Amino acid sequence: PGDLVILIAYAVMKDSEARRYRPSVVFVDADNRPVDLGADPAARTPDASELLSPR
Repeated sequence: PGDLVILIAYAVMKDSEARRYRPSVVFVDADNRPVDLGADPAARTPDASELLSPR
């Protein structure tokens, strides 16, 4: 309870596939319900002020 967990999945693909690939980013709330979807791995949800943005 209260811990932030980041899950990352990796894949092996051809160069041509990797150039077309767009990641899926899903943010969930404390009950693991999706609250935001996106494709930017550096994005954060607006209400996540305690998280630092790498940008």
